[in-house]
This record gives sequence, structure tokens and C-alpha cells, in this order.
Amino acid sequence: MLSRPSRSARRARCTKAWEKLDATPKKDKRKYLRARWKAMRARIMVSRCIREIEFTEPVKRRLIEDIKEAVERMGGVVREAEASTAS
Repeated sequence: MLSRPSRSARRARCTKAWEKLDATPKKDKRKYLRARWKAMRARIMVSRCIREIEFTEPVKRRLIEDIKEAVERMGGVVREAEASTAS
């Protein structure tokens, strides 16, 4: 049975795929599409690795609180921006 690459190796593979996509000219459709497909698959692989992480309950609560605070800050900024454009 084959062993799975480590998380850091998968992240490195993802970064390498995106760099290759950036270096591939759009004129060469076949190479560009293959590079894009590999980059997207690498992104999915990293996303799945992230979802595998199991957080303890206190950590989950702290992350939720951080998100709520960020949403509240953004709401204030949006209201402030809307008020300045309306004036």
C-alpha cells in the first residue's frame, strides 16, 4: 500500500502547481488547461487536508468568536463607507 504524502509535501505540491500555471501562457491552450486542472486539484487536496483537522471544543468556540468579531468590524466599516458615499 502506498503511503500518503505529508501535509507540508501536499502544500508544496499545491504551490508548485500554481506557480506552473502562472508560468504557462494562455495561448498554449492544452498546456494551460492541464496546468489549471492540476492547480485546482491541488487546491482541493489541501482543502480536504484542512477539513481533516479536528479541533477541540474550546478552540472551536474561540474561532467562532474571532469570526463574529471580524463580521462586526466589517459591518461597521461597510456602514461607514456607505455613509461617506451618501454624503
